[in-house]
Amino acid sequence: MDRYGIDTDSAEGWIESISRKPEDKSNFAVSPGTSTGLLVTYDLRYDGSKDVQVIIVHVNPA
Repeated sequence: MDRYGIDTDSAEGWIESISRKPEDKSNFAVSPGTSTGLLVTYDLRYDGSKDVQVIIVHVNPA
């Protein structure tokens, strides 16, 4: 996350909160980072009832 200039505190907070209730569903969009010259955003989709989780990465011109 540091590589893209993304704030790790918000992502770590979300991970910590979902770890307390792993059976829940949650969506979270990490604030965008621009340190590479691109606008990079991670959209996280978590569903504790599934074995596979989804991360959508958006990359746009900054």
